[in-house]
Parts: sequence; C-alpha cells; structure tokens
Amino acid sequence: MVQLGLKHDLPIDDPQATAQVLAHRMGCDVQVGYYKYCEYDEAERRVYSIPYAFVPLGTPHRGGSSAPCLRLVIGNYWADELNRRIAPHNLGEIDFEEARIRSFLLEGGNDYQLYTLESDDHEDGNGIEIRIFKETVNLALYAVERWYMWVHRFESTDEVNWSRLQEYRMQVYERAKVFGCEQVIYSADQGPTESIYDGMDMGAEELLAYVRDRRYLDYKSPEDQEIWRRDGLHIQYADYFKGNIPWREGVWIEVVFDDFSDLKEAECPTS
Repeated sequence: MVQLGLKHDLPIDDPQATAQVLAHRMGCDVQVGYYKYCEYDEAERRVYSIPYAFVPLGTPHRGGSSAPCLRLVIGNYWADELNRRIAPHNLGEIDFEEARIRSFLLEGGNDYQLYTLESDDHEDGNGIEIRIFKETVNLALYAVERWYMWVHRFESTDEVNWSRLQEYRMQVYERAKVFGCEQVIYSADQGPTESIYDGMDMGAEELLAYVRDRRYLDYKSPEDQEIWRRDGLHIQYADYFKGNIPWREGVWIEVVFDDFSDLKEAECPTS
C-alpha cells in the first residue's frame, strides 16, 4: 500500500533550506548529502566503481532533539557532477568500467525524484525512506497490513475497525503535515493502480486527474476496464466515518482520497 502526498510546500530548489524545514518540523537533525558510487580519473578518462558511500554536504540542520539524524539525499547530485567533469570530452573517449553507469549518465540520472529522506534503521517498520518529487511525496508510512486487508476494514464499523482506520489516518495526517501536503492518495502497489506510483513525477493536479479518470486502466482490455470502472470504488477516507460509502454487492475499494478537510476544520473551527 502506498500513500502519496500531493502539493507539498517544501523549498525544493534549495536542499539546505529543505533540510532546515524538515528538521524543524520533524524535531530531529537532518544532514544533506549524496551517494557516491563511482569515481572519474581525469588523467585516464576512466569512470570506475567504488564502494557505495554517503557524502555529507555541510553540517546537520538541528531539530532540537536527541532523535537519530536523518539524511536528505540529493538524488541526481553525483550524476550531475560526473556529467560536468566529462562534458569537455567526447563520451566515446571515456572508459566506463560498468555499462550501467554509462547508461545512467546518458539518461541524465534520475531527474524526477529530487530527494530521499532516509534513516539507517529499517527494522520492524521503523525506518524512514521518503521520496520527494517536484509536487508530490511518497509518504511511505509503514502499514502492517496488505492493501486488501486494509480496505476490508472499511466494510465494517465495529469498534476494532473504526479505531484502526482512525489511528492510521491520523498517522498519515501527521506525516502529511510535515511535508505540507494538502491531500493524500492511497492505493495498492500491485495490480492496475501500481502505475499511479509511476506517475509521481507528474504535477499534483495532473496526477489527480490521472487517478480520477482511471487512466491507469488504459492497458487493460475493454472488458476488464468496464468491470473496474463499474465495481471499483473511489472514496474519500472521511466517507467511512460519515457512513457515505456507496456499498453494493460485488464492489470493492480501488482508491482512497483524503484531503483531511474535516480534521483541519476541527483543528481550526470557523467562528
């Protein structure tokens, strides 16, 4: 299951400013840097592999707590640097130890994913690996259940399911606020909706239209598209608590949207 945050408010043109904002909001130190995985020998015009290593840029931005330091990794930093160094030469003159590095540089690295906010600890779901794009964020909040088990909870309003869905919603809401996201899309990371994640490089409004128009079904047969469009539900998370999900026999929840409007109103009620 993925939770995609839309319309974040991070100052993405400046990695140090982005790290400063995140350190303040998350209450932990954030170190800007990049991963170095190869080196360029100018004299021999040769690019060769080295052990994968994180290289810090500057000092950590302080968040005011003793929580473990997070890393804000600039996705394309080293690819851009290598391209700058070899730019004066014909690419055919450069000896690449590994073909994959040459292909990566020719393709311009990863232009869409700007940053990854990550930690060292990935045990028991406690690790953080959040990918940040121009207008979207993969919030990557750990879920103990697969998608089909999670959406099955929406079918019942008993105390257990109600509290589980409320608790999880609040966890996502708190993380979305860290990045200033206005809205979140929940979907399965398998099946037709898997391609929603592939659209993270889109603008937020473009991605919303892609999902609402169900263009992720384009590759399926007309017959399958008809079934998914007829029986797959797009719902607002708050519809569950309001009893507004249009249940009928044979339908399933395909995508969940949440703009947190009811939560925001409760936090800042209008007079």
